[in-house]
Amino acid sequence: MWYYSLFTLLMLMTFEATLVKAQLRNMQEIRNMGNKAFTIQEPIEDFECERYFDIDSDSRLHVIFGGTKIVQHSPPGKGMDVLKGPDNGCVCYVVRTGFNTTYFPGSKDEKRNKYKLFLECTLILTSVIPPELPIELSLAVNTSLIALQKLGVFCTEPFRIPFAGKIDICCFDKTGTLTTDNLVVEGIAFSTDKEKGFYETSALACCHSLIRFDDELVGDPLEKACLSWSDWSLTKGDSVLPPKGSKQAGLKIFHRYHFSSVMKRMTVIAGYQLPGFQEPKLIVAVKGAPETLRSMYEVLPKDYDEVFTNLTRQGARVLAIGIKDLEQTRLSEIRDTKREVLESNLRFAGFVVISCPLKPDTKLMIKEIIESSHKVAMITGDNALTACNVARVLRFMKKKAVDESIEYDVIPYANEQQLKSFFLENEFCLTGPSFSYLLENEHEFLRDLLMYVKVFARMAPKQKFYLQERVINEYKSLGYITLMCGDGTNDVGALKHSNVG
Repeated sequence: MWYYSLFTLLMLMTFEATLVKAQLRNMQEIRNMGNKAFTIQEPIEDFECERYFDIDSDSRLHVIFGGTKIVQHSPPGKGMDVLKGPDNGCVCYVVRTGFNTTYFPGSKDEKRNKYKLFLECTLILTSVIPPELPIELSLAVNTSLIALQKLGVFCTEPFRIPFAGKIDICCFDKTGTLTTDNLVVEGIAFSTDKEKGFYETSALACCHSLIRFDDELVGDPLEKACLSWSDWSLTKGDSVLPPKGSKQAGLKIFHRYHFSSVMKRMTVIAGYQLPGFQEPKLIVAVKGAPETLRSMYEVLPKDYDEVFTNLTRQGARVLAIGIKDLEQTRLSEIRDTKREVLESNLRFAGFVVISCPLKPDTKLMIKEIIESSHKVAMITGDNALTACNVARVLRFMKKKAVDESIEYDVIPYANEQQLKSFFLENEFCLTGPSFSYLLENEHEFLRDLLMYVKVFARMAPKQKFYLQERVINEYKSLGYITLMCGDGTNDVGALKHSNVG
C-alpha cells in the first residue's frame, strides 16, 4: 500500500504550501495596509535639534514606507540651502530595507542515507495521520467557507475556522469597530476668555494638519470634524478663512508641530494681518490631552480637572485648547525659539467635546456574544473613563465603577482567598502604563487579574501594536481561545496573534 503513503504525503505538502501562500499574501496585504485618510509628511530638516530621530515613533511624520502613494509634494524654496532633486522632485534617504532570514541546522550525520531518512519520515507521517484526514478537513473547511460567504463573511486564512467554534473571549477595538467613524463635535465647553477678538474657534480652526487637495479636504477625520464645526474654511495656501459676515480676520498657518502620540499635543504658529502693519501678528494655538496642557496655562481655571473628568465619564472624547499672542513679529525669530517656550503661558480657550456614536447593530451583537457565554473585552487608546462609559452602555461592564481616584498605601488583601473575593466583587480597567508595569514586575498577579479586566485603555499608538499582542498572548498562555476584531493598522499584531482575527 505504498501509494497511500505517497498520496498522503502529497496532500500534506499541497495543504502546507497553500497555507504558506495564504500567509505570504496576507503579509503583503498587511504591509500595504494603511489608514484611508491622507497624511502630511514633513522633511527631516524640520526635526527638533535636541531630539534624536526614532524611526518607530517618528515614522508617521517623516518616513515613507513601500507601497505608499504620493499624491502631492512641494519642492524646497529657492532660497533654501538643501539638496534638491531633479525635476523639482523630493530627495529621500533609504533608512532600512526589509528582508527575512530563516536559520536551522541541517542533518547532523552527513553519512546518513537521505533516501532512507525521507522514507522513514513518510512512514511515520502515514502511521500518525490517516490518509483520509486531509480530504475530510479540506471538505469541512470548504463547507464552512461557503456558509460564511452566504453571511457576507470572507476568510483569508481558512485554517483558523476550526478555532472559531471554540472561542472563549472576544476582544474589540473601539473607534471604527464598536463605534462609527463619524465623529461629532458637540461644542466647546468651559470657555472663559473671549478677549482680544480671538475666540476659541480661531484656535480650533488653525490647529490642524489638514490640506486641500483637488478641492477636497483631506486629513484626520477628527480634525475635519472640528474644522467643519467651526464653520471656517481652508484654502490651498494653508490659510483659514472665517465664515461670511464674521468680523474676525483670516489666519495664515506658518509652522506646525504635528501631533505626537508621545507628547499628546499639537502646536501651530499662525498669523493675521493688522491694518497698517507689514508683518503679520503671530499667535500660537495648542490642542491636546487636558492632562498634558494643564501645566501650560498661565491661569488654570477653577474646576479644570473636575469638568474634563465629568465630560469623559459621559463617554465624550475631550481635547483642551489654548492660545496666546507672540511678541516677536519675525518668523525667523520664531523658528529659533524652543517649542517649550512657545507652549508656555497659554490662555485657556475651552474643552472641545467630541462624541463617537455606536454603530446601529453594536448593542445587539455584543448582547448575543455575552448571552452565548463568551467573555468580552475592549482594547482602545481612548481615555479610561470614556472607554468605561462605552463598556457600560454595551453592558459588558455592569458593576458600579469607582469615579474617585483611590490610592492604596498597602495591598488591599491579606491572603489568596481575599484576593479572589476582591477580583470577583469588581471589574477592572487597565491603562497602557499599568499593563506594562504589571507585565514587567508583577507578571503572576497580572495573570490572576487578566480575566477580570473588561477594558484596556490609554494604549498609545506606539505601545498599542506591541501591548495588544501581549494582551492576546497572555490570554492564550492561560489556555483561552481568543478572537480579536479591529480595523486599524495598530490592530494588525493582535489580529495576527489571536486564534481568530
